[in-house]
Amino acid sequence: MIKIGIVDDERPNVINLELLIKKYIPNTNIRWLETDSTMVSGRLTKDPIDLLFLDIQMPKISGFDLLQQIEPRNFEVVFVTAYSEYALRAIKLAALDYLLKPIDLRELRQSFHRYYSIGKLEKMQRINYFLYQWQNADRDSKIALPEKEGTIYQEIQDIIYCQAFNNYTKFYFVNRQPVLVANTLKEYENLLAQNGFIRIHQSYLVNVHHVTELNSHDPSLIIHGQIKLPIALARRKEVRMQMQKFVK
Repeated sequence: MIKIGIVDDERPNVINLELLIKKYIPNTNIRWLETDSTMVSGRLTKDPIDLLFLDIQMPKISGFDLLQQIEPRNFEVVFVTAYSEYALRAIKLAALDYLLKPIDLRELRQSFHRYYSIGKLEKMQRINYFLYQWQNADRDSKIALPEKEGTIYQEIQDIIYCQAFNNYTKFYFVNRQPVLVANTLKEYENLLAQNGFIRIHQSYLVNVHHVTELNSHDPSLIIHGQIKLPIALARRKEVRMQMQKFVK
């Protein structure tokens, strides 16, 4: 049974989400509803939950600022917002779920499916991961990578390439062992595009600053002087154009 809290400064939104969950999502227990974001810390202390549905833009304190004040952060969060452009980049950085208002039932069900699919340790790391990414969104030197032993804060420039493994992504670095992260390669493609990473294949995302050779015959790239990765035929022209942008 998932224990749930709902926070939104507009009561109709709180009630609507409560009704949707009660009617369509089994094995849930809504512990409390709150329209005053300043009261949430106390609610969590008195009645801990597993999953928090949290509005982002609220008049007294934003959902992001609220999370900074909460310790410990041992619950999962689904952000809820009416603004598709509002801080969604920060949310995607952390691979957190979010719902756009008005809430779509299919997307709500997908949020619960994602909750069940994530391991307990990863749930406990996720909010700290999000806050780091949000606070450092304007500083692109590092990325937070949550793996089973804890969260790694890695210099982006030291990532050589990323490889897709179904819904996981494996990161390869200059001076450390590879790390497997429970997020898709597509999520990291969006995140790292501005840092010189290009998708060369459905399975590979490459840091162009580590490319040492472009082989036009295969076609393929030589990475870090010794690693050969294939370029999908459909991406050949795009890869060449992208490399010209970043490699002088």
